[in-house]
Amino acid sequence: MLKWYKNLYVGNTAKKKEKAIRRKINCGLGTFDIYVVTVAAGRGNNLDIFSAGQLLKAQVRKRCPMIVGIAVGYEEALEIVEQIVKDVWERTGTVEVRSWLLSDQEG
Repeated sequence: MLKWYKNLYVGNTAKKKEKAIRRKINCGLGTFDIYVVTVAAGRGNNLDIFSAGQLLKAQVRKRCPMIVGIAVGYEEALEIVEQIVKDVWERTGTVEVRSWLLSDQEG
């Protein structure tokens, strides 16, 4: 079962198809040009971006960290990362993105 951030960041293009995109990702169906932003798998990083198509692989799906954003295209995924960092900076005065997202999800 995939974990989704409660305040999911959705790119402008992805907003038009958010429900369909989430359904396809949850069901393990193919997606074209959809990217997910996740909490980084490695503790030394904050965020990862990868193609949602990677989630068709059982091993990737099983180990997928919490999804915090969805985007149509890699450029839109970069815009989401920029927005997340900006939001964390405005709320905390730091760029401790990973720890803020995880604590926000719990609280």
